[in-house]
Amino acid sequence: MFVRVAGRGCRRCVTVMTVMMTAGTLGLVEASPVAAANHHTVVNCNHNPNALTSALISPQPGETLVIKGVCFGNFVINTNLTLIGLKDAVLDGHDTGTTVTINGAFRVELKNLTITHGSSSSNGGGILNNGGTVTLSGSTVRNNAVTGSSNGGGGIENNHGTLKLNQSTVRNNMATGTFGFGGGIDDNHGTTTLNHSTVSNNTATFVAGGIETNQTKLTLDQSTVSNNSAAFIGGMDLSGVTSTLTMSDSTVKHNSAAGNTFSDVGGIEIESGTTATLYRSRVLDNTAATDSGGIFNAGATTLNQSTVSGNIAGTVGGGIGNRGNLTLRHSEVERNTAFSDGGGIFKFSGTVTLQDSKVRHNHPNNCAPPNSVPGCRG
Repeated sequence: MFVRVAGRGCRRCVTVMTVMMTAGTLGLVEASPVAAANHHTVVNCNHNPNALTSALISPQPGETLVIKGVCFGNFVINTNLTLIGLKDAVLDGHDTGTTVTINGAFRVELKNLTITHGSSSSNGGGILNNGGTVTLSGSTVRNNAVTGSSNGGGGIENNHGTLKLNQSTVRNNMATGTFGFGGGIDDNHGTTTLNHSTVSNNTATFVAGGIETNQTKLTLDQSTVSNNSAAFIGGMDLSGVTSTLTMSDSTVKHNSAAGNTFSDVGGIEIESGTTATLYRSRVLDNTAATDSGGIFNAGATTLNQSTVSGNIAGTVGGGIGNRGNLTLRHSEVERNTAFSDGGGIFKFSGTVTLQDSKVRHNHPNNCAPPNSVPGCRG
């Protein structure tokens, strides 16, 4: 399994002002170390780009920081805290380390913010969550990178924590090391939930351009993983015994894997020992240079009222490659292409069960080897 190393940031000192919310008005009050937790601290980076670093030296637990402008720095959070951005507020790591680090079992919300230009030689370019509960709401994590040879989480590293994305986007992040993984998100022994969110246009040199997991509970609800790329597994990798994936009304599309000495998978890989359920979801138009354009299953996977369509594999398994236990209920595998065999489903081993499902209009055939999938014709 891949090496995961925590990153660290630096601190600089400036001044801030604290404001109190009363009767719908804002009144300025002097900053105080005993300010009540329901006070809002305005951090005005338009006036001082380094203002947030000072505000994070000794914030009150549960405090809310209201961010204005572009704040530069590598921001470390060591308490319960809410950061709310006003008018396109940005947290910019200036390519000098991880942009935002949460150290410990704290509750942190990042709302209406852009987290960008983090660059780390360990894990977590944009955000590194070490054991906290971190919620992104209406936020964007973009243009961050991890550069270590075997590091992950170009956008976000969730390490033994809980990560929630609500109406948020993780895009254009990179894991550039020789064995870089999880260009968008890497989750290690944690829980990650995407709700009405998007992971797109991220890249990893080695594995999982979009999302990499290790012993993770991963949930997608009305969310999209798209246009991510890697040598091996373009979209998502469900890895590590006990990992689970639950997709509801979600889409994995237009991801690509360029191919390497192992194999490659365009959309989703479900590894041995893991469990995946796709409900009313779509795996569309993903591409693999060798096998398994849409899905590779070596675990226990169920598709319910779901569609696998338009995927392409350079050799076998245009729609799905299977080595585990795969069940399709009221689902469709159609119009996928493999340039050798098994345009719809290629069964390497394991079992494939079709229940009121259709495998049709795939090229050069629907299922392979012949008679390997009961109920599949052509």
